[in-house]
Amino acid sequence: MLPYELTIVKMTRYISIMGTRKIELGKTGRTVAARVRRIRERNGLNLQELSDRLAEVGRPILPSGLNKIEMGTRRVDVDDLTALADALATIPNDLLYEPEQAPAGISQDDYERLVEMVWHTKISAEGRVTDSAGLTDAATIDQQDTDR
Repeated sequence: MLPYELTIVKMTRYISIMGTRKIELGKTGRTVAARVRRIRERNGLNLQELSDRLAEVGRPILPSGLNKIEMGTRRVDVDDLTALADALATIPNDLLYEPEQAPAGISQDDYERLVEMVWHTKISAEGRVTDSAGLTDAATIDQQDTDR
């Protein structure tokens, strides 16, 4: 027997150790966990309400699973990430990256809402500013009234 060959006993032991070792969350995993909680709370949702929204988008996760995600004890795969973004009315990047620090005089929550609004805003063919739900922005309506 060659010195580098594994016996069946050693191989079984090696495989069993591989299968049970927990993989710790990296920086991105910890960021996703924190961002899910922050955006959920900012949107005024509890775990059950977020779970209900996830079921509506076709990726059911129980409230206990969401709690584990937020605590960093359950990993999030790509399908979970996109479903969480949909259920939280945001984009996956908002879950993957910490937002920039708010400028002085603006609360972090207000700044994050503003950034989200900008990302979700688009200009229609008529030049109206609309959000992703198709609603016209109040500032645009005020400007249109002034132009008349």
